[in-house]
Amino acid sequence: MGLNVLIAEDHEIFRNAIADTLIQLDEVDAVFHASDGRECLQQLDKHPTDVVLLDLSMPNMDGIHCIEKIRAQRSEIPAIVLTQYDEPSFFRAMMSRGASAYLTKSTSSADFIKDFLAIVRYGECRISQSALVKLNEANKTLTTRELEILFNICNGLTTHEIAESLHISLNTVNSHRTSIAKKLGSNKVADMMKWAVLNGHFSIDPCMK
Repeated sequence: MGLNVLIAEDHEIFRNAIADTLIQLDEVDAVFHASDGRECLQQLDKHPTDVVLLDLSMPNMDGIHCIEKIRAQRSEIPAIVLTQYDEPSFFRAMMSRGASAYLTKSTSSADFIKDFLAIVRYGECRISQSALVKLNEANKTLTTRELEILFNICNGLTTHEIAESLHISLNTVNSHRTSIAKKLGSNKVADMMKWAVLNGHFSIDPCMK
């Protein structure tokens, strides 16, 4: 018996193209459609679903919030991200919320089919090459000074406090912060902290609230 696949994607032409590709596979019996995260959850209640394929950027409810609700309500269903974004911050946001795989829309049709089948047949976690390249670049290129500043950011220090602590100028701190944000794909402290935790550069005290 084949799989029932639910596609959550706000661009109808792209959604239909993916559906046409999947329905030709022997492993797929039916494809259901949703134009945003909210409709995706509604479709899950209506149809028996074996795997969800969802975009990251959607109206009404984006992929991040949608996958959180899928994991909370239907944790047994694999959720595959298919997005245009290959920045490390988006990748980590989705994978930390339970995504089964992270594929980019720049992936060729042949590679998409190969990745999809590896995920649904064998439970493999597939990550698009472009996302892996950027992830590896971010992991490798933070300098010792940038890691030091990142650690202080995670500890809640302001730019002035970091400058005083490291005996460097405010401009130098700001320059390093800009470089860190560019490499990690986000200038949000929460995303920087998440990256630091996931890559073993910072740990959160379980006693802290």
